[in-house]
Amino acid sequence: FFLWFYVEQVLLVVFSFEILVRLGRWGWGFFSHPSDWAWNWLDSFIVAGGIFDQWFMPAYSIAKDILGVQASKESEDGSFGQFMKMLRMARLLRILRLGRLVKSIPQLYTLIVGIMDAMQGMVWVLLLCFIVLYAFALVGI
Repeated sequence: FFLWFYVEQVLLVVFSFEILVRLGRWGWGFFSHPSDWAWNWLDSFIVAGGIFDQWFMPAYSIAKDILGVQASKESEDGSFGQFMKMLRMARLLRILRLGRLVKSIPQLYTLIVGIMDAMQGMVWVLLLCFIVLYAFALVGI
């Protein structure tokens, strides 16, 4: 998808703005909010990682190229590259924000709980089908 870079930049700006507004509203109490402290820490970690990966690292690379600084031995061994890959993987935790959305919409939460209950019932149906098929397979032999 050729526009993905721009979509990701816009989303990072929106998420950064959201974190700044929440920090402005709650101050440092944002990180110790009684009911949302875990989500707030997760959101902050993900946004900080995105800013570091999307904005700081390219700026750092450009500055190194302009100044003509060579890569050090530590950056050549790949440990920093592995760290950046892990940081990008951690950004996938943004999907967990959907769980927060599900909890905030009661009808959607009820639907998800109903689907989960139905899936538990389906396990028993699959087990029964397996037993019946196994029994008929034994009879057929």
